[in-house]
Amino acid sequence: MKPKNTIATTIFYLSICILTGVGLIVGGVIFLAGSEAQGVSVLLFCVGALFVAMGIYGIVATIKGRANRGSLSACGQKCSGVIVKIEPDYSTTLNGRHPEIAVCHVVDSYTGEPFEVRSTGYMSDLSQYLMKEVDVYIDRYDRTKYFVDIEKLAGVAPYVPENADNSQGG
Repeated sequence: MKPKNTIATTIFYLSICILTGVGLIVGGVIFLAGSEAQGVSVLLFCVGALFVAMGIYGIVATIKGRANRGSLSACGQKCSGVIVKIEPDYSTTLNGRHPEIAVCHVVDSYTGEPFEVRSTGYMSDLSQYLMKEVDVYIDRYDRTKYFVDIEKLAGVAPYVPENADNSQGG
């Protein structure tokens, strides 16, 4: 089952994180004004600031990651790749399961040179797409920046949150 709008859902939960942090900061300030136990108020303030920082970073990274992916789809070099292998992503675990990464072989349309790219992680079973063609969008100036369009092929949304520094993009 495909989640409806993963970006909106992600931003919603990160906004809750920010609001929780703001609440903790306000609680720390109120507790400081009404009590002489400064340690508790400093702790509340620090935890609140941490929540706010995590929420803001998450929203910026999500929006920037989606924008990078969109710019690669619009301006990147479109190549056809073939999914040759499905691997588990051992760096992430959800309920004892690992997301799956599609490994694709792509031939550069300008140089004719073959190379390998990897998608981001998906919680769906990708093994049914083995040996299928998939669109790969590559930055014309930096081949390490690319986006494997598994979503178009499989109709699934990625599990692994997009990171602003992630060069794989999709």
